[in-house]
Amino acid sequence: MPTNYGGRRRPFARFQSGATALCLCLCLATGGCTAGSSTTAFGASAATTAVRSPIADSTAAESTVAGSTAAGSPYPPADTAAIRSAVDAVNAAAGGQVQAQRATLNALVLPRSASAQAACPPATTTIRLEPVYQDLRTADPADTDPASSAPEGATAYLLPTLITIFTGPRITGTDLTTLRLFVSDGKANTSVLCVS
Repeated sequence: MPTNYGGRRRPFARFQSGATALCLCLCLATGGCTAGSSTTAFGASAATTAVRSPIADSTAAESTVAGSTAAGSPYPPADTAAIRSAVDAVNAAAGGQVQAQRATLNALVLPRSASAQAACPPATTTIRLEPVYQDLRTADPADTDPASSAPEGATAYLLPTLITIFTGPRITGTDLTTLRLFVSDGKANTSVLCVS
Protein backbone atom coordinates (compact mmCIF):
# COMPACT_ATOMS: atom_id res chain seq x y z
CA MET A 1 0.00 0.00 0.00
CA PRO A 2 1.45 3.40 -0.92
CA THR A 3 2.23 5.80 1.88
CA ASN A 4 0.40 9.11 2.06
CA TYR A 5 2.75 12.11 2.29
CA GLY A 6 0.83 15.26 3.15
CA GLY A 7 -2.19 14.42 1.02
CA ARG A 8 -0.13 13.41 -2.03
CA ARG A 9 0.33 9.82 -3.03
CA ARG A 10 3.91 8.93 -3.76
CA PRO A 11 4.77 6.88 -6.83
CA PHE A 12 5.10 3.25 -5.92
CA ALA A 13 6.24 -0.06 -7.27
CA ARG A 14 4.64 -3.40 -6.46
CA PHE A 15 6.43 -6.61 -7.32
CA GLN A 16 4.98 -10.10 -6.96
CA SER A 17 8.31 -11.69 -6.13
CA GLY A 18 12.03 -11.06 -6.09
CA ALA A 19 12.36 -13.03 -9.31
CA THR A 20 9.84 -10.73 -11.00
CA ALA A 21 11.80 -7.70 -9.83
CA LEU A 22 14.99 -9.23 -11.22
CA CYS A 23 13.24 -9.92 -14.51
CA LEU A 24 11.92 -6.36 -14.66
CA CYS A 25 15.46 -5.03 -14.30
CA LEU A 26 16.72 -7.41 -16.98
CA CYS A 27 13.82 -6.60 -19.29
CA LEU A 28 14.37 -2.88 -18.89
CA ALA A 29 18.05 -3.31 -19.66
CA THR A 30 17.47 -5.46 -22.74
CA GLY A 31 14.17 -3.99 -23.94
CA GLY A 32 12.61 -7.46 -24.00
CA CYS A 33 9.44 -6.97 -21.94
CA THR A 34 5.96 -6.36 -23.23
CA ALA A 35 3.25 -4.43 -21.42
CA GLY A 36 0.82 -6.34 -19.23
CA SER A 37 2.96 -9.35 -18.33
CA SER A 38 6.48 -10.37 -17.52
CA THR A 39 8.38 -13.59 -17.23
CA THR A 40 10.39 -14.41 -14.16
CA ALA A 41 14.01 -15.50 -14.29
CA PHE A 42 12.75 -19.08 -13.95
CA GLY A 43 10.52 -18.95 -17.04
CA ALA A 44 7.15 -18.83 -15.23
CA SER A 45 4.70 -16.12 -16.15
CA ALA A 46 4.21 -13.56 -13.38
CA ALA A 47 1.31 -11.25 -12.61
CA THR A 48 1.39 -7.74 -14.01
CA THR A 49 3.95 -5.52 -12.35
CA ALA A 50 2.56 -2.05 -11.62
CA VAL A 51 5.02 0.81 -11.71
CA ARG A 52 3.97 4.48 -11.69
CA SER A 53 6.36 6.97 -13.14
CA PRO A 54 6.82 10.25 -11.26
CA ILE A 55 8.43 11.72 -14.37
CA ALA A 56 5.39 11.03 -16.54
CA ASP A 57 3.07 12.43 -13.86
CA SER A 58 5.06 15.65 -13.40
CA THR A 59 5.71 16.12 -17.13
CA ALA A 60 2.00 15.98 -17.87
CA ALA A 61 1.25 18.50 -15.14
CA GLU A 62 4.09 20.81 -16.21
CA SER A 63 3.16 20.79 -19.88
CA THR A 64 -0.45 21.62 -19.10
CA VAL A 65 0.36 24.50 -16.76
CA ALA A 66 3.41 25.82 -18.58
CA GLY A 67 1.52 25.97 -21.86
CA SER A 68 -1.60 27.30 -20.12
CA THR A 69 -3.78 25.00 -22.14
CA ALA A 70 -5.81 23.91 -19.14
CA ALA A 71 -9.31 25.29 -19.03
CA GLY A 72 -9.60 28.04 -16.47
CA SER A 73 -5.89 28.87 -16.24
CA PRO A 74 -5.71 32.34 -14.67
CA TYR A 75 -2.53 33.42 -16.48
CA PRO A 76 -1.96 34.49 -20.07
CA PRO A 77 -0.32 31.80 -22.23
CA ALA A 78 2.39 34.27 -23.30
CA ASP A 79 3.36 34.82 -19.64
CA THR A 80 3.62 31.13 -18.80
CA ALA A 81 5.58 30.48 -22.01
CA ALA A 82 8.01 33.29 -21.10
CA ILE A 83 8.47 31.83 -17.60
CA ARG A 84 9.10 28.37 -19.05
CA SER A 85 11.63 29.83 -21.48
CA ALA A 86 13.54 31.60 -18.68
CA VAL A 87 13.68 28.42 -16.59
CA ASP A 88 14.84 26.41 -19.62
CA ALA A 89 17.59 28.96 -20.30
CA VAL A 90 18.95 28.63 -16.75
CA ASN A 91 18.71 24.83 -16.90
CA ALA A 92 20.57 24.61 -20.21
CA ALA A 93 23.87 25.17 -18.38
CA ALA A 94 23.10 23.04 -15.29
CA GLY A 95 25.94 20.63 -14.62
CA GLY A 96 28.10 22.41 -17.18
CA GLN A 97 30.18 25.54 -17.43
CA VAL A 98 29.75 27.95 -14.50
CA GLN A 99 30.45 31.01 -16.67
CA ALA A 100 27.79 29.99 -19.21
CA GLN A 101 25.14 29.89 -16.51
CA ARG A 102 26.40 33.13 -14.97
CA ALA A 103 26.01 34.83 -18.37
CA THR A 104 22.45 33.49 -18.63
CA LEU A 105 21.57 34.76 -15.14
CA ASN A 106 23.05 38.18 -16.02
CA ALA A 107 20.92 38.29 -19.18
CA LEU A 108 17.70 37.30 -17.36
CA VAL A 109 17.86 39.64 -14.38
CA LEU A 110 15.68 42.76 -14.33
CA PRO A 111 17.61 45.62 -15.96
CA ARG A 112 17.31 47.72 -12.78
CA SER A 113 19.02 44.87 -10.83
CA ALA A 114 21.89 44.26 -13.28
CA SER A 115 24.50 45.85 -11.00
CA ALA A 116 23.39 43.74 -8.02
CA GLN A 117 23.55 40.58 -10.19
CA ALA A 118 27.04 41.52 -11.39
CA ALA A 119 28.12 42.00 -7.76
CA CYS A 120 27.36 38.36 -6.89
CA PRO A 121 30.45 36.51 -5.64
CA PRO A 122 32.21 34.24 -8.13
CA ALA A 123 30.29 31.01 -8.64
CA THR A 124 31.77 27.52 -8.33
CA THR A 125 28.52 25.62 -8.91
CA THR A 126 25.59 25.58 -11.31
CA ILE A 127 21.92 25.02 -10.58
CA ARG A 128 18.93 23.32 -12.17
CA LEU A 129 15.50 24.76 -11.44
CA GLU A 130 12.64 22.30 -11.00
CA PRO A 131 9.55 24.49 -10.61
CA VAL A 132 6.15 23.43 -9.39
CA TYR A 133 4.32 25.07 -12.29
CA GLN A 134 0.87 24.21 -10.97
CA ASP A 135 1.59 26.45 -7.94
CA LEU A 136 2.51 29.50 -10.02
CA ARG A 137 0.82 32.60 -8.61
CA THR A 138 0.95 36.35 -8.97
CA ALA A 139 2.85 38.31 -6.34
CA ASP A 140 1.04 40.59 -3.94
CA PRO A 141 0.59 43.95 -5.70
CA ALA A 142 0.85 45.70 -2.31
CA ASP A 143 4.49 44.59 -1.98
CA THR A 144 6.37 47.85 -1.51
CA ASP A 145 9.92 46.50 -1.47
CA PRO A 146 11.52 48.16 -4.53
CA ALA A 147 13.73 45.14 -5.18
CA SER A 148 10.77 42.78 -5.41
CA SER A 149 8.03 44.97 -6.88
CA ALA A 150 7.10 44.65 -10.53
CA PRO A 151 8.37 47.31 -12.91
CA GLU A 152 5.80 49.45 -14.72
CA GLY A 153 3.74 47.30 -17.09
CA ALA A 154 5.10 43.95 -15.83
CA THR A 155 3.34 41.22 -13.89
CA ALA A 156 5.21 39.74 -10.92
CA TYR A 157 4.90 35.97 -10.42
CA LEU A 158 6.00 33.66 -7.61
CA LEU A 159 7.03 30.12 -8.51
CA PRO A 160 7.92 27.50 -5.87
CA THR A 161 11.05 25.71 -7.06
CA LEU A 162 13.37 22.90 -6.07
CA ILE A 163 16.96 23.85 -6.82
CA THR A 164 19.44 21.09 -7.62
CA ILE A 165 23.05 22.18 -7.14
CA PHE A 166 25.84 20.82 -9.33
CA THR A 167 29.60 20.88 -8.80
CA GLY A 168 30.79 20.03 -12.27
CA PRO A 169 28.49 17.27 -13.50
CA ARG A 170 27.83 15.90 -9.98
CA ILE A 171 24.76 16.74 -7.90
CA THR A 172 26.03 18.09 -4.60
CA GLY A 173 22.92 19.54 -2.99
CA THR A 174 19.34 20.71 -3.17
CA ASP A 175 17.40 23.64 -1.82
CA LEU A 176 13.90 25.07 -1.97
CA THR A 177 12.99 28.59 -2.96
CA THR A 178 10.26 30.70 -4.46
CA LEU A 179 11.44 32.32 -7.66
CA ARG A 180 10.25 35.85 -8.33
CA LEU A 181 9.78 36.45 -12.05
CA PHE A 182 8.56 39.54 -13.88
CA VAL A 183 6.85 39.18 -17.25
CA SER A 184 6.38 42.00 -19.72
CA ASP A 185 5.91 41.91 -23.50
CA GLY A 186 6.44 38.14 -23.67
CA LYS A 187 9.78 38.18 -21.80
CA ALA A 188 10.43 36.96 -18.27
CA ASN A 189 13.09 38.50 -16.06
CA THR A 190 14.27 37.29 -12.68
CA SER A 191 15.17 39.01 -9.48
CA VAL A 192 18.85 38.72 -8.50
CA LEU A 193 19.99 35.07 -8.40
CA CYS A 194 23.45 34.64 -6.89
CA VAL A 195 24.87 31.14 -7.26
CA SER A 196 27.88 30.39 -5.08
